[in-house]
Amino acid sequence: MDVAALTPAEARSRFREGLRAPTAGWRRGWTQANLLAVPRELAYDLLPGHMAITDARDDRFQLP
Repeated sequence: MDVAALTPAEARSRFREGLRAPTAGWRRGWTQANLLAVPRELAYDLLPGHMAITDARDDRFQLP
């Protein structure tokens, strides 16, 4: 089956049913993103150097 042809709802349903697989390439034309939300006091200790930061709600950090 061409998983890239599934609708977002169909793809989510497969994972809710227990599918465990890498998700890269599952939706053509869509961008995959992961969200990491942590308390402010831990944020700068947890952000790895390879993670793209798209938003930080803190006066100490400015996006380029």
